[in-house]
This record gives sequence, structure tokens and C-alpha cells, in this order.
Amino acid sequence: MTLSRQARIRRAFSRAESYDLHARPQEAAAHRLAGLILQRGLPHGASVLDAGCGTGFLAQRLAAQASVGRYVLADLSPVMLGRAVRRLDASPGRLRIGLRPGAPLAVAMDIQAPALRPGFHVVVSSMALHWTENLGQALAALWSLVRPGGLLAVCLPGAGTFGPWRAAHQALGLPCGLQDFPSQEDLAALFPAPPEIIEEVHPLALASALDLPRHLRAVGGRVPRPGHTPLAPGALRAVAALADASPAPMAYHALHALAFRPLTH
Repeated sequence: MTLSRQARIRRAFSRAESYDLHARPQEAAAHRLAGLILQRGLPHGASVLDAGCGTGFLAQRLAAQASVGRYVLADLSPVMLGRAVRRLDASPGRLRIGLRPGAPLAVAMDIQAPALRPGFHVVVSSMALHWTENLGQALAALWSLVRPGGLLAVCLPGAGTFGPWRAAHQALGLPCGLQDFPSQEDLAALFPAPPEIIEEVHPLALASALDLPRHLRAVGGRVPRPGHTPLAPGALRAVAALADASPAPMAYHALHALAFRPLTH
């Protein structure tokens, strides 16, 4: 039986048992996004949707610093979702699973088709939207859940991410399995309203470029772009050698984008 791409992505993240040990850039990006949200202010008792919550890096930071009324964790992987729930249950912050009896607080969900009612004060997604099939559609779906005056805040890898790896493939005339990541201009054009965009670089501490595929497997990012055929070992070593010779760092270029939904009159 051939699995769909979405099913393979779900399986890859569900099998990433050492995610928290290897996902330092994802953790840093989530904490930065949480800080940007807090700088803009959260009303007391705010409702928050954390779409693509992973293991709960962002939720834990918001829970520790903001008084949130209803926090909905959502992820494609039920395994990741369960780990996020356990993280929050063990957190010293204000947020607790079961805070409001009857409220949906953890849901397995496809970001592109969220089965939730609109009206959130904040809809946030950190380092998850690049796995959707259509980024513009996913952003529009999340925007539809933001209440007037509310905030959509997202973070995802930008065009410079893993630049030496991609450039080495191109120089050798080899197909690269990395998906395309948006530039700041691309992301702004897809956003439902003009966003504020902040780019930050999170270098990876790799002994060799050959460690990049291992890192991606460890954080659930093992599914290549559609139609990609893996390189032979010799070709992969040639790519890694050329990437290692690059003066540019192997890094995540995290794009943080935030926009308020206009108030209706």
C-alpha cells in the first residue's frame, strides 16, 4: 500500500522519538515567536490556536508568561500532540490541560483544513506550515479562524535555509530533495494581510554536511519533495564535501510573520 505524502509526513514526525534533543533551532524559533506575540499583548483570557504544535515548545513559553483562557493544541501527528500535552501537564506555567471542562484542547488536525470554529484571539503556527501542500491555502485557512482584531503569527523556514546543501546540489547538477522555502517577498505575497516579517538565522552545529540528513530524520523532516529520488551514496558524499567547503553556515533562516485581522465595522 502506497502512503500519501501527508501520511508519510505524519509517520515521520510520529517516529521522531529524539525530536526534543535535536530540534534546538525549532525551539529557538518557537520561543522567539512567542516573544513577538507577547510584545503585541494578549488580552486576559485570550483564546489561542497552536496549529502544528509539535511537542509544545511554543505553548510552554506562552503558558509560562501569559494568562491564557483557552489554548487549543493541534497537530497532524497524534504522537507529537500527546507529547505536547504531557509537556504542558508537567509545566510550572499557568496553562493546564483540562483548564476549561468541555473545551477542545488537543486535536489531531490538518492545518489546511482545520475543523474548528473561528474566533481565536491568536492563531499561531511555528515551523509547521512548510509541510502543507499549499502554503497560501493554509494561511487563508488559519486567517479564517482569527477573530477581528486578533493576530495571526507564523514562523517557517525561509529561502536561505540549508543554502550550502542546496547550492552544492545545483553546482553538481543533481536534484535536491529539499522542498522550496519562501523568500520574505513570497511569504508577504501569500499572507492574507500585509505582515510584519522578521528573519533570524539559527545555525546548525554539524560536524559535517553529511549530518544534515541525519538531523532532518531526527526532527521528523525526512520526507523529500514530491517526486524526488534519493541520491546514490557516492553522489551524496560529493554533495556533502562541496557543502562543507562553503563559507556560508548550514542554518535555518526562520521567517516570523505577524498580522492583525482588521476590526469590522
